[in-house]
Amino acid sequence: MRCTCGSPACRRWAAKRLQNWDYAETGQSPARAVESLRLEAARLMIEQSLHSLDVVARETGFRDRRHMREVFIRGFGVPPQAVRRDARRVVSS
Repeated sequence: MRCTCGSPACRRWAAKRLQNWDYAETGQSPARAVESLRLEAARLMIEQSLHSLDVVARETGFRDRRHMREVFIRGFGVPPQAVRRDARRVVSS
């Protein structure tokens, strides 16, 4: 079970988990792992919703639309607009 209440106890627990992060096991730093999760959440939201890219960026924890675009290009090699365009093309086929 995972707590999402944001209480101080939960935040301390989460911080402790990040301190014990096993880089060798995951191949990613904690920051990179969180970024990867945000990126995947944003991709799914872009593909499956009609929300604007500004809303997607905000809801998935990016600073803004521009930051999300930079991370998309680094992670997927394409901007979020291309992901949305491709998802719409599949649906309309």
